[in-house]
Amino acid sequence: MSRKHRPRPKRRSSIESLELRQLMAVDPFNGLMDAGFSQHGTLDESPAVTADTEFPPIEAHSSFPEISQHADVEPTLDSAHNLTGLDTVRENFGFSGTGQTVVVIDSGVAYDHYALGGGYGTGYRVVGGWDFAEGDSDPYDDAPDGFHGTHVAGIIGSTGDQLGKNQGVAPGVDLVALRVFDDSGYGHFGYVSSALQWVIDHHDDFANPITAVNLSLGTAFNGDSPPTGYSYIESKFDQLEQLGIFISVSAGNSFTTNQSLVDAGTHYNTPGLSYPAASDYVVPVMSVDDGGALSYFSQRHSSAIAAPGRFIRSTLPDFAGNNNGVDDDWGSASGTSMASPYVAGASVIIREAMELLGYSTITQDVIYAHMRETADTFYDSATSQSYLRLNMESAINALMPEDDYGASDSAHGLGTLGTGTTQVSGMISSLTDGDYFTFTAGATGVATFSATESHELDVAWDFGGNVATQSGESWTMNVVAGQTYTVGLSTSGGLGYYDMDVSIESSFTFVDWGNIGGQQSHNGMNIAGEAWYRVVAGQSGYVTAQAAFANTSGNVDLALYDSNMQMLDQSTTTGNGERVDHLATAGEEFYLCITGTNSDVDVRLTNLVNKIGGQVVASGTSANDTYSFTAGSVHSLSVNGVSYSFDGATVTNFSMNGGAGSDAITFTGSSGNDMATVRVNWTNLSGSGYSATAGSMESVAIYASGGDDTAKLYDTDGDETLVAYTDHVTLTGTGFQHEVYGFDRTYTYASGGNDTATLYDSALHDNFAAWADRAVMLGTGFFNDVHNFDSVVAIASTGVDRATFYDSAGDDTYTAYSDRTVMVGTGFSNEGQNFDASHAYSTAGNDEAYFYDSAGNDLYYGYSDKALMRGTGYYNSADNFQFTAAYASSGIDKAYFLDSAGDDTYYGWADHATYSGSGFRNEAYDFGYTFASSSGGNDQAIMYGTSGDDVFTCWDERQVLTGTDYFHDVRSFGYTLAYGEGGYDRAYMHGTDNDETYNGWSDQITMQGASFLYDGRGFEYTAAFAYGGNDTATFYDTSGDDTYASWDWRAVMLGSGYFNDARDFETTYAHASDGNDRAIFHDSAADDDVHAAAWGAYCTNGLYYNEARGFDRVEAWRDLTGNDEASSDSIDYVFKLYGDWISV
Repeated sequence: MSRKHRPRPKRRSSIESLELRQLMAVDPFNGLMDAGFSQHGTLDESPAVTADTEFPPIEAHSSFPEISQHADVEPTLDSAHNLTGLDTVRENFGFSGTGQTVVVIDSGVAYDHYALGGGYGTGYRVVGGWDFAEGDSDPYDDAPDGFHGTHVAGIIGSTGDQLGKNQGVAPGVDLVALRVFDDSGYGHFGYVSSALQWVIDHHDDFANPITAVNLSLGTAFNGDSPPTGYSYIESKFDQLEQLGIFISVSAGNSFTTNQSLVDAGTHYNTPGLSYPAASDYVVPVMSVDDGGALSYFSQRHSSAIAAPGRFIRSTLPDFAGNNNGVDDDWGSASGTSMASPYVAGASVIIREAMELLGYSTITQDVIYAHMRETADTFYDSATSQSYLRLNMESAINALMPEDDYGASDSAHGLGTLGTGTTQVSGMISSLTDGDYFTFTAGATGVATFSATESHELDVAWDFGGNVATQSGESWTMNVVAGQTYTVGLSTSGGLGYYDMDVSIESSFTFVDWGNIGGQQSHNGMNIAGEAWYRVVAGQSGYVTAQAAFANTSGNVDLALYDSNMQMLDQSTTTGNGERVDHLATAGEEFYLCITGTNSDVDVRLTNLVNKIGGQVVASGTSANDTYSFTAGSVHSLSVNGVSYSFDGATVTNFSMNGGAGSDAITFTGSSGNDMATVRVNWTNLSGSGYSATAGSMESVAIYASGGDDTAKLYDTDGDETLVAYTDHVTLTGTGFQHEVYGFDRTYTYASGGNDTATLYDSALHDNFAAWADRAVMLGTGFFNDVHNFDSVVAIASTGVDRATFYDSAGDDTYTAYSDRTVMVGTGFSNEGQNFDASHAYSTAGNDEAYFYDSAGNDLYYGYSDKALMRGTGYYNSADNFQFTAAYASSGIDKAYFLDSAGDDTYYGWADHATYSGSGFRNEAYDFGYTFASSSGGNDQAIMYGTSGDDVFTCWDERQVLTGTDYFHDVRSFGYTLAYGEGGYDRAYMHGTDNDETYNGWSDQITMQGASFLYDGRGFEYTAAFAYGGNDTATFYDTSGDDTYASWDWRAVMLGSGYFNDARDFETTYAHASDGNDRAIFHDSAADDDVHAAAWGAYCTNGLYYNEARGFDRVEAWRDLTGNDEASSDSIDYVFKLYGDWISV
């Protein structure tokens, strides 16, 4: 499985921070150890591992959840090394752990951190591993709850930061990452058990064997022997110990009970160890502060050893640092988690020393016994006991032997050496060790010295004041018979054994360096007296000879002679270098004389720069060359570190050619107005009074230094990438990289291939504008303009930033999110990220715009000629698009639709709505609320219910259809239609104080007034309300049995599946046609008349009129008071009176 390494927000703190405690599971073993296992800080094949939840939990040994990146409140790892004496060990012996591998069982390792090797697998520092928490081969230390394993790995073996500080204990060691915590900090002992078995199975699989394992983790436990139930862990510790592997385990952070210092939690305040630190098979490690005293949080026991663990600065994953996409982060953490890897690294250093000295058996017991024997004893007032603290200086000093052959003033005598070879064997046992030998030459000639080395020894030779020349692995020195000489061997890096061979031949060789060939280097020369060298100019131009040395070790002078031994130039300064120059013609012969005494002189010959009148021409070598040019009153040109200066008044034209190899040039402009033009294989920087051109340069960097400066960059027909910041622009492609810095305006032109551009804003208010063939990012002091790029991305950060997009003549699509917007069309894609406002304009083609909401509450507005969506921190709009659509996903989101002056139609469903008219169509999906308004034309609104219970409510200027999770609100429409689609649906229609007409069928109702028409269909219950005027309601039956009932203020018609209700209507009519239908009249409190005629019946008192036609049965009920009269004609239906009616 491939895992993306997820970033998280930056974490900063200016107080002490212990690494994160991560409770990872519940304990299934009969309540055994309720507290979690805490962190105290790949092979491609999958091991047999199951994520069995029937294991005790693990967690990170810590007290505080944050880490600190503030260097002003924490000591570096160097401070810890000073406490243990490791800095002295490095200075004297240079041990680094090379040749060994340490396993980190933890939260994983951010192996792409530059201080941990920058990669994963063979050829990198982190050579392998496994993720037991997530069951894959990528043990990366992931967000949100990682960092711990990366911090631990850095303590063991980081190569240090960019300031040369915070180097791990064993920076030469390889690492294996076994991940037992997942992204959210979950893990258990089953993972740990599988990880330990993995080490057993793979301990000898890598180029360098596994010699140590670190576990900065443990349970909430305090004892001096393992708790019950962990035999499956103990057995694996036993196997590892038998393999000779050192197992370093953090003691735990639960000693103190001082609540002013730590968060509430389990604290024992008595000697003891967490588990697995309490195991008999491991080395438990306590934490001490920078002053050497036990840290207040550290659990402690006489069987343990202490090491630095508080305020330890080490490596972090990028997400736990500044989260800027560059894996170069560092931070401080505290805990026994930080002490344990220190001891793991120390075991590697001690093992390296023992291996160097030929120990036949090196086990954990041997190493730990030596640690304790050479440790410092200190007193702990909290427990009134004494404990041991790691002392690396004492540990290594106790192992290393005394010097074999003494110093230069007590050199070992080899006697008189004649022709032939003499061999001497010895050992360089410290970086400051030097073995010196004296001999008397038995013949005049050349003495040759060579040495065979072992281990990490890299022999450095000392020939005193004598001149010696290196040839491959050998050195030669002229000797005179009868004279005595002294030669010394030391190391330039690493320790080991040597076999030194000395042979003398009676001969002498003249040194001829021949044709310079552009540039030659002769480093580490031993000058003793006078030495001569012949050189030939390979081309016309300056012949420059330079000597670099440390003057404190002796002075050296140079002189240059022609073929007639006439001096051309000399240099006799008292500094650390000499230089001579002469403008030569091709093939001219010279002799270089080097005089003085110094055993380490670097000589460089250069023949690359020619001056012809007011023009300077520089040519490169067949190797990789580096050029620099600086314009000014005095122009400066440098080739491969050799600098030349030229008077700007007389020299105005420069031409530089890189030739073969991968070549680089850096230009620096003048203080005036400069113009830079950059193409592949051709670059020109010009200004007032000068012009500098470079050809065949793979890498170009140009710096503006004043004035009003402009840069133009051109790509090739291949695929190129442009990155533009406010202060510099970089264009890269196959085989080249072009950069310009500090220019007021930049223009970049793409001409072919698939080209991409990324533009960044400033901290102020900036604007981004993009067309189909061009994009510009501009702000205070900068203007970056790109042309014809296939893809452009603009990124905003701070300030109030605005992005504007323009379409092409074709069909284009604008897509807007809360944090980015994109305009795409044929051959182009323009994107803006994190802009406060984004605007898109459509001018031609069938263009579409899509809006997406944020996680908060958002608003969408759809007009006939524009649409916009806005929410917290963003505002996106699109003008004159033929089609727009908006999508809601979370929050309380609302959509507003506005019409055109023409005839428009609104459709509303539970999950989306559309509003369309001539030349536009706007859609909204999954909004909780939608609103539509009509202001002109013959507009109509059509809405559909759901399968659930829906409610349709109408007023003269507003109609609403609502149900579960949706709300449609339409206003001022001339015609509104709503459909009930299932469930128990209801419709309510309200009239005005004017005359309205209501019609009710079983499946449809309508209500119409002077300016509106309501239409509801498929509703189970409907109610209509009249408020004034002369209002009429008409009911129609079904083919089944229906009932009509009326009062002076209300009338209803109901039947199977429907119920229509009309209230306060002056007149109501009910029509029956089929079925066995019944009509019921109820009187009022006034005098009422009921009459049954052949055509039907009615009931009235002069203020209301209710009529029923075609009913099979008509009933009249006298429920109230008044003089009520009843009459009838000849009828063919049942007419029944109830109550005291007066028959007339």
